[in-house]
Amino acid sequence: MKKIIFFVFVVLGYFTPKIASATTIIIDISPNRIILSADRICTYENSNGTFSHFAEMPKIHKCDDIFYSASGLAGHEKKFNPMHIVCECLSQRNSSLPKNINELKNQLKTALEQELIFLQKKTAPKDFYQLKSSVFNLVIAGRNQGELFAYILNFGIVDIDNMTVDILEQSWNSSFGTTHLYTIGNDENIKKFAKNDGLKKNNFSSDISKIKFLMELELNDTNVEYRKNIDIVKLTKSSQEWLTSNKDCPIIMNQ
Repeated sequence: MKKIIFFVFVVLGYFTPKIASATTIIIDISPNRIILSADRICTYENSNGTFSHFAEMPKIHKCDDIFYSASGLAGHEKKFNPMHIVCECLSQRNSSLPKNINELKNQLKTALEQELIFLQKKTAPKDFYQLKSSVFNLVIAGRNQGELFAYILNFGIVDIDNMTVDILEQSWNSSFGTTHLYTIGNDENIKKFAKNDGLKKNNFSSDISKIKFLMELELNDTNVEYRKNIDIVKLTKSSQEWLTSNKDCPIIMNQ
């Protein structure tokens, strides 16, 4: 029986940084394939935190045969570059995948705690202490030793006074034989749809029709012309296929 789980990580566009990305990521998992999808809407803010403009930006990255996408503090300051940290850790195939993931978590935790110190110095106290507990969310999908795998990592503030970050990890492997659908980031409309049994009542004609429907459900409230320009990649145990993509996606990290 299909199991649908929603992990809700609310992502806001934060105050002072120049780029505030409110991202919607969907990862649909079954034993024979993984589908990863992300929107392309990026919100730019003025230095005082007010809205500046929307822009289109790819959000799926690729390192070797691993794909990943993130929401939260992913693009706020050049000093904090989590997407490069991901590639550096996961491209090291001289150790096991769990060891690579543990190294990734440790490095991202350290980088995020340093970023919080940096942000505190640049941000008014009343704004800094409004920072939501979930500051960075990472979705990873790929192949390892003949099996598909996926990780969802949520980095949250547990002690803002001491700049302490903790990690909630969800992991999956195709050998588990289970099916899940996860949404990360802006997903209020998808949650309402799922709560009303919308996913059970709708017989979608294909994987792509389901993902497109859910993305459009979430993004229709965003009045930008390219809101339907989503990126969707499908991974199997032996191949990858872009169900929809734009010429600048994925962002290749280890050329």
